[in-house]
Amino acid sequence: LLEGDLEAIVAPGLVGIQLPKSSAPEHVRRADELLTRLESERGLEPGGIEILVSLESARGVFHAHDILGASPRVGSVMPGTAEHGDLMRDVGFVYTPDETALLYARSHVLLAARALGIDNPIDGVYSDVRNEDGFVECCKIARMIGYRGKKVIHPSQIEPANRIFAPSPEELDFYQRVVEALDEAAARGSAAVVVDGSMVDTATAFTARRMIEWAEALERNR
Repeated sequence: LLEGDLEAIVAPGLVGIQLPKSSAPEHVRRADELLTRLESERGLEPGGIEILVSLESARGVFHAHDILGASPRVGSVMPGTAEHGDLMRDVGFVYTPDETALLYARSHVLLAARALGIDNPIDGVYSDVRNEDGFVECCKIARMIGYRGKKVIHPSQIEPANRIFAPSPEELDFYQRVVEALDEAAARGSAAVVVDGSMVDTATAFTARRMIEWAEALERNR
């Protein structure tokens, strides 16, 4: 159904598509080929439509790096985390509220994305739309691992997801002081300094500036 779906939706203003159940690089390459043709036929910017890859099978998660590297259009990725979803069925794990069984899959996909320079991997679905506390904990785990957002399936999930994945005021205060302290240290010829009792250096400054830029981008797009 892929070709018909893309024929129906590729139009001015389309930013990207979600490619579900991707389990091999050729799935991404086929979507890329179709998008390239449709962009050309419809006078759209070449390569302007991104692909968000959904990895919802054991094979897809296992081959994450090859799949995500199959096209420069791949701008994000999402592991299949839904309770009773495809990945749970395929792998055979038992779902628990703390989602322990998903830790490896999430981490593996995240590492593949980061290795390929994908800046905004997002976490998958949380199925129990009535359980806000469970959703919040799930978001906290995903952000702790390194995800930058989450797919939501109910309006009640939007606010907590935005709140949890955005840098907190406390984090931004720390990162701002890190940048300032390291700039002052650099002026003295030093590459490291102590902030709040912890040694920070150039690597910390990179993280701090990235988080500040992320917060500024979120604010611009509110």
